[in-house]
Amino acid sequence: MPVSSITAAELGLKSDQGQPLQLMVEAGEFLYYLSRFEESDRVFKALALVASDDPIGPLGLARNAVATGRNKEALDLAAQAIRCRHAQREDLARAQLCIGDANIGLKRFRDAHRAWIKAMELGAAFADFVAEVGWRLQKLQDFEKRMQRPA
Repeated sequence: MPVSSITAAELGLKSDQGQPLQLMVEAGEFLYYLSRFEESDRVFKALALVASDDPIGPLGLARNAVATGRNKEALDLAAQAIRCRHAQREDLARAQLCIGDANIGLKRFRDAHRAWIKAMELGAAFADFVAEVGWRLQKLQDFEKRMQRPA
């Protein structure tokens, strides 16, 4: 079925011709924060179809995948977000953050550390983002120290 023939009703969304994409993004984020990941996935899949050059769809799907333990899928989706034509610096930073989170779930701690450092470099202009990444790096460092202690 061609993408153009998929309707909003088939995606489980209410059709509203005048609804801007920003409202869909906010709905997906809201559902994510409510831990309603299946519904959030539907919204972000629709966004990925409607705005295929924008990384918001794959990024939302990647965050949902990390939250539900689908870490390999999250890595693929974050990489897809990085390849999007309209990806900006903040989007790239958020994709690296998802890559780090997914690598933690896969127990690839060095890869997670590298991704989070890259995220911090890309998101340096955003103070709240730097604080979030710094907190994760500190937790990883604390974990590594505990693992190095003799029993």
